[in-house]
Amino acid sequence: MDALVQEQETAVVQAVYAAFEAGDLARIGALFAAEGVITQSSGVPWGGVHTGLDTAAMRRALDQPAATGAGSQAASPIASGAAPR
Repeated sequence: MDALVQEQETAVVQAVYAAFEAGDLARIGALFAAEGVITQSSGVPWGGVHTGLDTAAMRRALDQPAATGAGSQAASPIASGAAPR
């Protein structure tokens, strides 16, 4: 992978994590492709396959109590298959 492309992709992922940490749904929506598919482990409350800008799933993830780790970078609902735009 080209170093510049890797830097750009890393910056997008970091921006998504920061937006989840801040609870900024508008920013999250701006960073995800409308046709993107996100697959989350069924072991978390927001788990499952989400297609497009599944705002309801994002809201559930952001609304989880601190005990589940929501709001932390480790638990943010980011997974392979998320397509930045």
